[in-house]
Amino acid sequence: MNPCDSHSAKPLAVIKVGSTSISVLVAATLTHPLYDDVQIRHLIRHQDGPAVLRESLRHLKRDVQALAPRGGLVAFGEAGRHNPALPAEAVRAGYAVWVLSGEEEGACSWWSEQPWRTVPITVLDVGGGSTEFAGPWGSVSTPFGAEQPPPPDTPVPAAVRREGPLVAMGGTARALGTVFGSPIARQTLAAHADRPFSTWPRVHLVEADRRPLLSGGLATMLWAMDGLRADEVAVTPRDLRWGLWLAACLGRAGRWPGG
Repeated sequence: MNPCDSHSAKPLAVIKVGSTSISVLVAATLTHPLYDDVQIRHLIRHQDGPAVLRESLRHLKRDVQALAPRGGLVAFGEAGRHNPALPAEAVRAGYAVWVLSGEEEGACSWWSEQPWRTVPITVLDVGGGSTEFAGPWGSVSTPFGAEQPPPPDTPVPAAVRREGPLVAMGGTARALGTVFGSPIARQTLAAHADRPFSTWPRVHLVEADRRPLLSGGLATMLWAMDGLRADEVAVTPRDLRWGLWLAACLGRAGRWPGG
């Protein structure tokens, strides 16, 4: 299946602002993106997150407008829910803004991957400040992630269940896929859980700014796999932006009340 090849006659830009990164997707069809970029930006930890976002949007605007003159959408997950000054900055920059609830974030993560599959799947989206579980049954957001893994003995929410293969997405999940390959076996993660990330294989292939998130991302992924009783997890090259793009093309994207 080639999803979304006929939904958009002209390119549409989606900018996803997360807790640890700002990522951009410009596409007329999702099978042939025109622009795909991820920048590490620790907005929640930074003392002046709005200023960092302002500068990033300023640099992006020329490229985005050149490729997608009909406009773009800036979508926020945990970072926007945590700090309303961030979406306000995107409004000032002239973008349409969507601050997703945790459940919307999970749903868009599932839309990002399920259309490419022939069987139902469960998606695990490991972010910096939150982790979403999503499947045909719905979506659940948790306040754990690579920046703040779940404390020991924290149960996976009771509403979460696994249907079909488990697929992980997000920058940290892709980095773990670079280190360990895909699919990643649960026993592989467990074997490296107590080792410094600097001793892991192929860690030099991961961007330097991403490496400090690897240990927390591994702990979060292992927690999720144990809760779902999954022996392995596949890592997809796609991420939340694909679902956001689809939602925007279908007129399903929300709008921020402050916009």
